[in-house]
Amino acid sequence: MLHIPRSRRTSELALPALLVAVLTILMLAPHVGAVTHLRPLLLEGLALGLFAIALARTQPDSLLQRAVVVLRAGPNLPLLLLVGYALVSSRLAPYKGLANSEWLRLAGGVTLYFVAAYATQARDRYRSVVDGLIAIALLGTLMEFAQYAHSDSPMSALFGNRQLLASFLLLVMPLLLVVSLVARNARRKVVAQIAFTVVAAGLMMAQTRSAWAGALVSLTVLGAIYASRSAGLRQLARHKHRAALVLVPLIGTVGLYLAVSLTSPALNARLQTFAHLAGDTNVVWRQHQWLGTWHMVLAHPWLGWGLGSYAAIINQFVPDSTPLDMVLRSGANLTQNAHNLYLQTLAELGIFGTAIYLWAIGAFFFTGIRALRHQESPGRFAVLAACLAAVAGQMVDAVANPAYQFGEVSLLFWLVVGLGMAAAKIAPRPEAASAPEVAPESRRRAFAPRLAWQGAMLALVGTVVASGYALGQDFLPAEPIYTQITRFDVTARSGSTGTTPGYRQPTVMTGECIELQVALQFQGSNVYQAERSPFITYTVGGTAPAGCVVQQPPPNQNVFCVPSTAGTECNGKTADLTATYVFRGQVLTKTVSFNILGATCGVTASVDRPVLPATGNLETVTVNFVNPPTGTKAPILKRVEIYPDVTLVRNGDVVPGPNNTIQLKAVAGRTYVILYKTCDAFNRPCYIRLVVLVSTRTAFEQTTTPEPPKPGEVPGTV
Repeated sequence: MLHIPRSRRTSELALPALLVAVLTILMLAPHVGAVTHLRPLLLEGLALGLFAIALARTQPDSLLQRAVVVLRAGPNLPLLLLVGYALVSSRLAPYKGLANSEWLRLAGGVTLYFVAAYATQARDRYRSVVDGLIAIALLGTLMEFAQYAHSDSPMSALFGNRQLLASFLLLVMPLLLVVSLVARNARRKVVAQIAFTVVAAGLMMAQTRSAWAGALVSLTVLGAIYASRSAGLRQLARHKHRAALVLVPLIGTVGLYLAVSLTSPALNARLQTFAHLAGDTNVVWRQHQWLGTWHMVLAHPWLGWGLGSYAAIINQFVPDSTPLDMVLRSGANLTQNAHNLYLQTLAELGIFGTAIYLWAIGAFFFTGIRALRHQESPGRFAVLAACLAAVAGQMVDAVANPAYQFGEVSLLFWLVVGLGMAAAKIAPRPEAASAPEVAPESRRRAFAPRLAWQGAMLALVGTVVASGYALGQDFLPAEPIYTQITRFDVTARSGSTGTTPGYRQPTVMTGECIELQVALQFQGSNVYQAERSPFITYTVGGTAPAGCVVQQPPPNQNVFCVPSTAGTECNGKTADLTATYVFRGQVLTKTVSFNILGATCGVTASVDRPVLPATGNLETVTVNFVNPPTGTKAPILKRVEIYPDVTLVRNGDVVPGPNNTIQLKAVAGRTYVILYKTCDAFNRPCYIRLVVLVSTRTAFEQTTTPEPPKPGEVPGTV
């Protein structure tokens, strides 16, 4: 498909050299500032640009003649179907900015696959790409180690998150290993051995458990491939170099683990989490995310919600996800990621799209394994085996690692797949034929069609790229960061809080309730009232005995009430109400405290007029006490609260009088709460609370007692 004629051997290394040079610049750029947003788009644009150059250099007759052969080779057909299916899905997706970014990532990865599989195949040009990856991995890991001691987020200088770094190192580690063991050039072998040691140490220090599991699978697959290269395990003794290939990864990994773990307490602590994964906060968070994603899949199982829609739709199934307005403004991030490539693909592309993706991966393994059996070149065999091992490790890592939804790692994955197919020679070079002599006039006539073809191919790819930008309002590439919480405030109020004359601290009395309000703000988003979120838990503490404060059932779980029957054991006690929010292992807590003033010291009180007519005038009510204490403990009027709005208090609305009389302005709809203070036998303060309502009527009808019926008269008749 992308075969370059032999007449162009002077520039046959142009594509690999350009690929490695630009990859090195982009991948090693610090993950700060504008690079954070531009690097994914630049990498994906690089892939499309290289594909355009390679496509323009092909011959139109050669391309058309070999189209059928190309479609039947390796994973080519399912990959083209996947890109086409994803394009249709992106046009139907509800959020075009997210969809365009995801389609560009996928299309860039697949085109990079074709460039690697075909343009690097001839004359073993894939070796140049492998050497470039060795240099990138070595330099990148050394940069991470240089920043390790001065960073609050270790091993995140290049990609913004150590999970992405771990997946990147996982993909290149098998290539480093085979080059370090089978390279014929001594200098190349030494560099690869140094790079493998540094990369393996970096993979450990990245502290990503799914990548560790993937690396173990990768090394096991690589060892199994070289073991099967011999006629049987019994013949390994005759092929000592192949036996070394099986043992060296295991011995080197164990030795490196011992060396690094002795100097890194953080690594030791991370390794110890394998003993109790069930209670690990990150595992619990992933299980919670997977459950919500599965419900999302069940809602649209066959076609999915649309490419790139996961970050915006998951809020409907995982309420503590990043708010939608923040996603539409800043794009997806690690919080809006399923941390499972297969589940997220199911959610976005449905069963059909996921089946096409798995078909492509299966075709890669089928083609690669079949090519191994007939591969005679040790170099090609080593690269193919390493690529198969890397993809096997990736399949394990992708179960719990979000890295493959980001352009930097996704493009490297497709590059490794393409290098594997290049080593498998899925596009054999056509048989050489003696070229007939061509007259100068014929060459000049053929130049114009070739130039037109090259211009058409470049224009076609340019149109595809430009249309991607034109179809969507904008591009929202995913960022490898987790959503940060910048505000978590808890406020509380009761009917006795904040009113004149008030108390020195918040107070709640019998029959009153405390309402907790939680203000939650994510970085770059608005403030949300989250007090009724199912992910916020409330607990009651303090000196108040059990039963003094009762939490209300959902959805009013943020309301706590003091029963009207609260006894003297609650009087003067403190209720500490704590709100706890667990977000990705981060535990946020805030506590508010209330004094309980609930006991009445055995004093019973009532008002003679609990309901007043709405006359608009001052109406007199009398408070009657039963067995009130005398002297200094006699009930004292402390205040009168006016509801529903305490700001309605005006001079003249409440006028205390003699002999426990109070004049209240009878305004329709008002509620007056009269509060007296007294003391018990132990000189503890007690409060008596009385309520007077103002009716909406201006007067009450006077009822008369009917006369008894006369003898012989039927009641109710005239």
